[in-house]
Amino acid sequence: MLNQLPKILDRIPKWVWFALGVAFLVGFALLVGYSSAQPPRYPQARSAAYGTEHESIQDISAQIVAYYTKVLAWFTAILALATMGLGASTIIQINLARREFLSTHRPKVRVKHLWLASDIWQGEAILVNLTLVNNGTAEGVFNEAGIKFFVVRNDRALPPEPAIPAILWGPGEMLCGLNLYFKNIGDGTILSDHDNVEIQNGRSKLYCVGYVSYLDSLKRMRITGFCRVLTFPGSILAMASNCRFRALDPPDPDFEYED
Repeated sequence: MLNQLPKILDRIPKWVWFALGVAFLVGFALLVGYSSAQPPRYPQARSAAYGTEHESIQDISAQIVAYYTKVLAWFTAILALATMGLGASTIIQINLARREFLSTHRPKVRVKHLWLASDIWQGEAILVNLTLVNNGTAEGVFNEAGIKFFVVRNDRALPPEPAIPAILWGPGEMLCGLNLYFKNIGDGTILSDHDNVEIQNGRSKLYCVGYVSYLDSLKRMRITGFCRVLTFPGSILAMASNCRFRALDPPDPDFEYED
């Protein structure tokens, strides 16, 4: 338990330490003021002529000092409370400014490369290599990514697919300008003989649709969607070495987006 104490203390926000310190000072000031406000007792002078008791000069002076000390203690307490409120307001303003800065300086993840990891024409499962890059102005944390493959005839539109399975999970640090590689990933899709012939003859296309989710510095979820189509030279047999997944031109906003 004692070994965990430094970690527990580090998790306490700075404003809590500040409030505790101010509260200690206020309590100490009130305690000192209360103690000082109790006037010392001096023997009273008895008048010989009238037989009555009168307060001495020392008693009057002690009462004046006690009253002054009490007023000073209350003033110190009020000043400490005002300082605490000013400190809390400053902390709030700093946090708001920090959140505003991080909102405008955020990570932005895009798909840099997507290509076949191996041949797919002999009944192999489709596997791809994926390269992501953070081209934003702040670091991010990778959360998860998902992809799905579609074979679509040229005369038909790519169907909407809201349920794309996640195949990669974080967390992983995404530094600005650095690549993040994922190799040999897929969703288990295997081309049928018919799809194989249609793609090779250019009558159908193979699409890879996916998304990448990540967290910014404020722990807010960000998502980048992408859609790529397999391209290869038309005059030779398509192989992993000469195939590339390219972005659509123009991009399809239903699949290509940044949140």
